[in-house]
Amino acid sequence: MNNDTAVKVLAVLSECGNLSKACRETGTKAQSFLRWCDQKPEHAEQYVRAREAGLDAEADRAIEEALTAGDAALGRLALDARKWYLSKLMPKKYGDKQLVGSDPDNPLPAGVSVVFKG
Repeated sequence: MNNDTAVKVLAVLSECGNLSKACRETGTKAQSFLRWCDQKPEHAEQYVRAREAGLDAEADRAIEEALTAGDAALGRLALDARKWYLSKLMPKKYGDKQLVGSDPDNPLPAGVSVVFKG
């Protein structure tokens, strides 16, 4: 795969967040694109950034569509479905926040001891 084709895939991916759709719209095979990503770490980083941008765009579209839906119940349903989808693809950003001790981002304090004097 040449860089021009990969740049086109990345551009579409940054708008939709879906690799299958981006490859279909650019006439590229996903396997070829993923091999291109494996060639250099910079390519993989570009893929991650484009995918995150696309998922952020999807979140923006979900909110906009929910706000402009003619039927509030259908708008809520569509928003909930997209929120669930985004929470599975990007749990740290769109998932339910769960504070768990010993999580790498929230480690438990080490070496805490309690001394009772009496």
